This record gives sequence, C-alpha cells and structure tokens, in this order.
Amino acid sequence: MQGLFVKVASYFHIFVDVIGNYNIAFRQISPQSKYCKVVAADDWLYPDCLEKMVALAEEHPSVAMVSALGLEGTNVAHFALPYYGDVLPGHEVCRMRLRLGAGSRYHFGTPTLLLFRSDIVRSRHAFYNETNLHGDAEVCFEFLSHNDFGFVYQVLMFSRLREESMTAVSKNLYTYYPEALYNLLKFGPQYLEEKELTYRIRELYRAYFRFLGKQAYYRRDNAFWSYHRQKLAEMRHPLTTSRIVAAAVSYALDQILNPKRTFEEALRRVRASVSGLPR
Repeated sequence: MQGLFVKVASYFHIFVDVIGNYNIAFRQISPQSKYCKVVAADDWLYPDCLEKMVALAEEHPSVAMVSALGLEGTNVAHFALPYYGDVLPGHEVCRMRLRLGAGSRYHFGTPTLLLFRSDIVRSRHAFYNETNLHGDAEVCFEFLSHNDFGFVYQVLMFSRLREESMTAVSKNLYTYYPEALYNLLKFGPQYLEEKELTYRIRELYRAYFRFLGKQAYYRRDNAFWSYHRQKLAEMRHPLTTSRIVAAAVSYALDQILNPKRTFEEALRRVRASVSGLPR
C-alpha cells in the first residue's frame, strides 16, 4: 500500500488551535498520495482500519470520503446511518444530517474516523474552515453534494475520553446547537426544499432556546453563555438577557404543565447517575 496512502500526523504548533493544526498537517501530504487520514493524539485505529477503508474507496471511485463505527470509551458511537449498503449518495447523506436533531453529531464521524481522497484535501490551502470548531463536518457538506459517501459497518477506531479533549469541550459547552444551525443556514438551501428548510430552521431555533432556558437552572458559567451569545450573534439572532429569562420561564411552565414528562426526565437523570456509581 506504500505510495497509495499517506497518514497525516498532527503537528504540534503552539500558535494554532486544533482545526488550524489539522490544516498545517494536511498541507504536508505528498503530491502523489491518493488517500489522506487524520489520527488525533487521543485516538487509535484498529489494525484493519486502513485496509477496510481503502478497499471500499478503491472499489467505488465515486466515494470522496469513508467513515466507520468507533468506540468512545466503552460505548459504540458515531452511528447515525441506517444500513443502506456500503456506499450512499452524498446528497442524501447530507439531507439526512440536516433533518436530524442537534445531538446527532456523529453522522459523518469524527476527524479520526474519516478517510479522504487526497485530491479534495489538496483542492484548497485550508481544507477545514478554521473559524468553525466542527469544520470536519462542514467539509462533508461541501464535498458530498456531487460525490458518494462510504461507510464501513465495523468498529475501526477507539477514542480515549478525557476532560481536555475536543469532544469533552463540545459536550461541556454543548456546541451542537450552534453547529446544527450554522449548517442548516449555510447548506439547507442546497439540500432541502424551501418549505422543509423553513420548518427545520423554526423547529431548531425553538429547541435551541428551550435548551438554553433549561440551562438557566443549572448555574452555567460565563464561558458557556459567552459562547452561545457569540454564536447566535453571528447568525443575527442575538441572545439577550430578556430572551434567556423568557426561555427559562417557558421551560419552567412546560415542566409544570407536563408532570409526566418532568418525572420521566428526572428518572432518566437518576438512572444515569446511579449507573455511573461503583458497584
């Protein structure tokens, strides 16, 4: 396989963030390489990962990128696709992603799970958008409109969980609502019908503000609120104190008027906390 595949190591650079660091690494790939793959420092690949992914891409030249299942700690994650076969039309994959909720963040896979054809990586100086924490998902929307998406239905990657990881940061700030809105506003006109897009935007904003109203009761720190205030401002939907208060009151009323759902949510939290206790 020598000459066919080039692995991209993540070069350490103190002046750039993770996404910028990936772009620096991407620019080091050989002009002769056919496939390119990130392996983040916290992750590792199963021995047959490259073999399986490259074999699928070689069999289907229309595939621009290949993903797979992965382990996140002890849980199988990165699974959001129904089984339609190993190759799916990229346009349909993107449509499915835009129609899902904000928590469906592994629809394409993490950077370590994605294998790219090197020609799309070399097509521009900065492959990932460095202003977007989820730039790895953004490139999928950009390059799958006229290409296919390959998926290996096997666990081929392991991700170690730690508090400083990008996944942990995303979960703590819950960056998935801003990401979902950004993708919907930017790529929705390309992949969705006008009425469907209008409905999805309205539905997502409603869910986003309900989420923020709920967080008002959890003593979130300034970093959390600053992040969401900045992201909503970028999308011309400013988050003011009055909007947070209104969302918090709306959430409280919803809990009071729906006691059954309130009880079920409380029960789920109790079960989750008990399941994490040592036995």
